[in-house]
Amino acid sequence: MLTLVRLTKGGVSISEVEEMDLDDFYGWLEDATKLQADINKAMKAK
Repeated sequence: MLTLVRLTKGGVSISEVEEMDLDDFYGWLEDATKLQADINKAMKAK
């Protein structure tokens, strides 16, 4: 099991991921990074 801890403006988010292989993990990480970038752009646009 992997435990992912992310620092956010609201505090800390903790996700537990079971049985994820590295390819899935890197795909998830890439998607999460893109999503975070989109959120950051939206916040700055306000």
